[in-house]
Amino acid sequence: MNNYRFGNWHFDNISGELKQGDKIVRLEPTVSRLLIYFLEHQNKLITRDELMENVWQGRIVSDDTINRAISLMRQALNTPNKNSIIKTIPKRGYTAQFPETDTIEQHSDVQHQNVTSSNTQSDNQTFLDHKARNKIVFLSIFGILIVTAIFIGMQQKGSVTNTKNNPVIAVLKFVDNSENENNNHIGSAISESIISMLSKQRNLRVVARTSSFSINQTEQSISNISEVLNAEFILEGSTQVFGTELRINARLIDVESETPIWSSTFYRLKEDIFSIQDDIAQSTLVAILGSLTKIDNPPYQPSFPAYQQVMLGQQSSSLHTKGGLQKAKEHYELAITLDPNYALAHVLLAKTLNQLNQISPVTQQYSGLLFSQQKIENLLIHAISLEPSLSEAYSLRGKIYLQENALDKAETSLQRSISLNPNNAEAYADLAKLNRRNNQIEQGIIFARKAVTLNPQDNQLNQLLAILLWRNGRAEEAVSVIKHIADIHPNAANNNSLLSRWYLQMGKGFEAMQYAVKEWELEPNNPDRHWGVCLMHVQIWDESSALKCIDTLLNSHPDYFEAKNWKTMILSENETSIDLSLKQIEEFPQARYYKLQLAQKINLAGNFKDTLSLLEPIYPELLTSTFEINARNIWGAWMLSHALMETEQVSQGNKVLNAILDFIAQSRVLKNGGYTTGVDDVVVHAILGNIDRAIEILEERVSNNWIFYSYAFFAMPATKELAQDARFQMIKKQLQETMKIEQSKVKAQLGANIGY
Repeated sequence: MNNYRFGNWHFDNISGELKQGDKIVRLEPTVSRLLIYFLEHQNKLITRDELMENVWQGRIVSDDTINRAISLMRQALNTPNKNSIIKTIPKRGYTAQFPETDTIEQHSDVQHQNVTSSNTQSDNQTFLDHKARNKIVFLSIFGILIVTAIFIGMQQKGSVTNTKNNPVIAVLKFVDNSENENNNHIGSAISESIISMLSKQRNLRVVARTSSFSINQTEQSISNISEVLNAEFILEGSTQVFGTELRINARLIDVESETPIWSSTFYRLKEDIFSIQDDIAQSTLVAILGSLTKIDNPPYQPSFPAYQQVMLGQQSSSLHTKGGLQKAKEHYELAITLDPNYALAHVLLAKTLNQLNQISPVTQQYSGLLFSQQKIENLLIHAISLEPSLSEAYSLRGKIYLQENALDKAETSLQRSISLNPNNAEAYADLAKLNRRNNQIEQGIIFARKAVTLNPQDNQLNQLLAILLWRNGRAEEAVSVIKHIADIHPNAANNNSLLSRWYLQMGKGFEAMQYAVKEWELEPNNPDRHWGVCLMHVQIWDESSALKCIDTLLNSHPDYFEAKNWKTMILSENETSIDLSLKQIEEFPQARYYKLQLAQKINLAGNFKDTLSLLEPIYPELLTSTFEINARNIWGAWMLSHALMETEQVSQGNKVLNAILDFIAQSRVLKNGGYTTGVDDVVVHAILGNIDRAIEILEERVSNNWIFYSYAFFAMPATKELAQDARFQMIKKQLQETMKIEQSKVKAQLGANIGY
């Protein structure tokens, strides 16, 4: 049992119901915890500090908040005078003495049991007098929270919430109605804190903030919002700041009936924001789950000034710009200065430094200031020492381990993060990426789907799922996912980039060009987007249009390397092409991509010793007895192995070549119209002299409408014998005819002068 009996009262600490005869009052969570504490500590002095430590769980709250909770408890007990059960000891605290009619039933872990309530107590207005600079400001304090509305609402709905299996709730961004725009961050911060608390419940699925915050609440109905977010419950609200006072409205809506289960209005001091967040979260849990639920690992309460800096930092980081990240860094650093024990601030600072440290996948140059990994790690170590149950810390640590390719450590940290917060979409996404690294594509799809379920509006998560589906040979499903998220994020240019590349590999050159143009139109001044159109001309074998497009691009961006580079290759200006790569490497010495480009050019020229000299320092492991082929080294691996074979290092060359074939067999699939690899295995078979097998693979792929890059493939020494085969010449001719059809469709439907 979970009951307390005293006098003619009966208190159920699971439902929060206080009964006296036929009268039933449902206490709000804080008042329930307060009553339990007084019941278990009778006939002793209880200080306000003691109440803050045990009832408010260490949160520092104002005297007004404590006074209000005690006043509501006394009202619920309906005693003849306020000191008859709970006696105030001036300047010291309180003592409690309950009637001894019945035995009080005590239970373990009660004082930490979170209790939930509903809301139809009448609004009691009190007025606080504040004197500041000789001006008196009268502010209304409405001490109301959820009392009986949850109970009534659940009775009316037949307690439908009890039958839900892992119900889904979306917490929308609380709208700020303050006159001062500088308070805009408060609403989103309140919603984010509530999401964080609810997310730790294993029997509740919580939509991630990036999805729920993306909703335009003024333009969509509840039914539309629930359909987009796949949510059964919607929590919405508003905030308004009046000087030092804060007003919060909150409303929980059951989507099925589109009616509120409860709603509440809070007037408190801004410093009491943590208590309000707790009460809203608790009330939400009891309304949805049908019983009082303990919130696991309640968050640390920082000083309000530190919390405000974190709110401002999160607002800045949400801009997803370098300037926004740098501003966020300053806010988080100030938060730590104001409250050194604020673990979340340490994690957010570490996350921001890691984001600023992100490097270009091509140039390997840092996009922002360089911060040492040790500094980031120290921030995480300190955060975990302050708050060992902080899911965000383990999630970020797992992400960093993944970046460093420490896959075992990454998995341990990410699994730990999810155990602390089963609704952590970002951790599931990183587990999906880890599975992709390990070629465990099916398992990766499971984790990616979980991430998308929790965060359905996120563009990057949907892209991750689509890429894994593509890797699994499920081309049509992958394309469907990208088209869906592209409708939600029409300005995300990289969705068009994926569709362009995939449609090309599915043999649909016209559609591929269509999306390349669409991508460019979104950012017409971005040379990368313009180059995408030029490259697509190359891919559909239209040399003349490609050269015109390149010249147009170079007129406005004369130093754009890729355009100059491909122009030299199309015109077969081999020496000029090699010189370009050498200059690019000199400018970006850490960029592996440019070194691989140079290696391929040297390989094309038949300079195998130079190819080895360039690739050996990049892939020293490929010259040992134990190594692993993966998606990141396969391009360099076949060039290195070819150079080994041509320099009479046949044994090691054969070993690398066969390892490449094993990797491709395990990780790449031809199915349902989509092909997820290049021609690496064809090249390997050509190097090994397996011409019949190479032809067989090419015929299979072309029959599935797959198109491969032409220039380098036809000219490579590795495929010289293959290219002379009559069957290969037939395949090439077939592709040329296909490309002519695609070129005609592009000119007829998209225009004759695309990109120039």
